[in-house]
Amino acid sequence: MPVLCKIVGDGLCAVPKTELTDIGTAVEKSINHINRYPDITVDKYVVMPNHVHMIISIYNEDKGKAEIGIPEIIKRFKSYTTNQFGGDLWQRSYNDHIIRGQADYDETWQYIDENPLKRVLKKDERM
Repeated sequence: MPVLCKIVGDGLCAVPKTELTDIGTAVEKSINHINRYPDITVDKYVVMPNHVHMIISIYNEDKGKAEIGIPEIIKRFKSYTTNQFGGDLWQRSYNDHIIRGQADYDETWQYIDENPLKRVLKKDERM
């Protein structure tokens, strides 16, 4: 049972897209709210049926420490969405990856773009 979204678009030429559940809609709104922090932007994201992928960039022209770091952003994001819907919405940890260079950034962006398609292809393989 998908908690955050359904991936639709089966068929040879259909482009997969996500249909967000009510929880998924609130999660997407929360992702967009992350951009309110100074020096922090969510460059790319995708809400999947039971998880989320994001590229979060931290820019600090003074080369000093940002007001808030990734662990605190993720903690607040998970806490906010969990409190809206109750229960255990997220696993305790998260997987992070520090993007090093433009090639790594481009590869991560492509992975996020193609992730819904991979989900559809895996589903087709099970049939």
